[in-house]
Amino acid sequence: MISIGITGHQNLNKHLVKGWLKKQLHAEISVIPKIICAYSSLAIGADQLFAEVILRNNIDLIALIPCEDYIQTFRYGQQKKYRAILELCCTVEVLGYQRPSEQAFLRAGQIVADRSDILFAIWDGKPAKGTGGTADIVEYALGKGKRILHFDINAQKVNILNH
Repeated sequence: MISIGITGHQNLNKHLVKGWLKKQLHAEISVIPKIICAYSSLAIGADQLFAEVILRNNIDLIALIPCEDYIQTFRYGQQKKYRAILELCCTVEVLGYQRPSEQAFLRAGQIVADRSDILFAIWDGKPAKGTGGTADIVEYALGKGKRILHFDINAQKVNILNH
């Protein structure tokens, strides 16, 4: 039984990247045997795209929400989609942080990595722009010896990262 999780960029505006990503996510998920659940913090961008693919594949989705007031990190128009995905999760865990912070995001990403047998990283390969960014979570997961599927959004290819 395998668990998977997501770390990735929030800004995936390009239609080409989103189309390629959705196709690749479906392809990779379809070849992993016996996925029992998937973990996501449900941030806009990579997390929500991953969540949508997970739900379409009838895999249990577990939300690891960084803080109590997480919804305030979403613009008004994004809140409806966040709530809709949240309602479809089989489990929702909210970390003990009251407000959104880099520390809360870092900890949520670390927990996703810790609980995942395979971490999906939708990442451009660049350093994190703030504490808890995709690069920080990839580095953390590598340090824990996790298997990472890197969806390189610049080269549009998927590869396995090893420490």
